[in-house]
Amino acid sequence: MALFPSRITRLLLAEARETRVAAGDLFYQGANHEQMAMLALVAEGQLRIFRQTDTGRQVTLLYHYPGAVAGAPALLLGGPQSDTEHARQPWLTLGGSMVYGEAVRDALLVRLSPQQFLRFVRTEASVAWPLAKYLAQRAALTQQVLTDDIFLSIRARVARHLIDLSVLDEGELVVSAGHQEIADAIGSVREVASRALGDMRRAGLIARRGNQTVITDIEQLRLVGSIR
Repeated sequence: MALFPSRITRLLLAEARETRVAAGDLFYQGANHEQMAMLALVAEGQLRIFRQTDTGRQVTLLYHYPGAVAGAPALLLGGPQSDTEHARQPWLTLGGSMVYGEAVRDALLVRLSPQQFLRFVRTEASVAWPLAKYLAQRAALTQQVLTDDIFLSIRARVARHLIDLSVLDEGELVVSAGHQEIADAIGSVREVASRALGDMRRAGLIARRGNQTVITDIEQLRLVGSIR
């Protein structure tokens, strides 16, 4: 949106509304079209977009940080809430019913008008081109995550997600996510993620402090999470 003309940004923000989402709460459910048609700018906090099967297994597709836009693929492929069931099929056919959005940390979302945004995308090249570049970047990031899931070990995948989930707190990188949340992020089970985290603690890469994990050797953790 920083690349949009200022007049369009002003118009979008004039119809926007702020929503706060507490850590752990779902802000998006692909099977629910009222939420499926949402579009929001992340102003504060951190979100994750994940897929969930009927059995409850999850895998994180990507994380959203301040400045990211959530909901664009579903809106562009499924249309606004007023569109027909037929119009929604492209998104649902691509697995949209399994896509969810969750706040990893307390978040502030600036929800934009889906109808207004689509109108600008269809009529303003100054909106369509930055959006196309953003979606291309997002697609590349998602492909990278899926590549990691194929080629990296569980230990390496856990390392990468620890880095993605960490926040700077009084000079230390701290992760609030628990073992189950880490397991969900990598599409595994709690026992497997716990073993990997235990190995990292014994190696001196991380430490446990109450309910939090502290990254004590970020450089070695990056090496663990790299593809060699």
